[in-house]
Amino acid sequence: MSKRKGNDSKISKVLDELKEKSKDVLYYSEAEYPMEVFSVKQLRHETLEETIRHGYKHKLPTLVHISNLSIDDNQEPEESEEDKKWNLLLAVLGNNLSDLKVARFGDEPEIKVFFVGTLDGWLIGLSTTSIET
Repeated sequence: MSKRKGNDSKISKVLDELKEKSKDVLYYSEAEYPMEVFSVKQLRHETLEETIRHGYKHKLPTLVHISNLSIDDNQEPEESEEDKKWNLLLAVLGNNLSDLKVARFGDEPEIKVFFVGTLDGWLIGLSTTSIET
């Protein structure tokens, strides 16, 4: 029983850190959209797509692409403040989650993007919208 509580607090800690670090961080594409913290318990039989659909509160269009998410630890000295915030946010994902992925749903111009990873049976990460024409 105590192991579960430890796992719950670890998950809560990561979610709280993502919420804190994602405040005022915008995803830049042809428009700017905020980042939203996303989490859902994974079911063994579900694919990544099914798990995201199961946990997301809105209807999603067709899955277009899933790729690995690599975290680059090298920050350039001339990075903007927005770049620094984005890199800190990605570091939270990279330092706490495994099997990092980017899932893109929909087609131009509006694409729903999820930056997710796993922790103790949960799919955790960020979602946003990308406008691409």
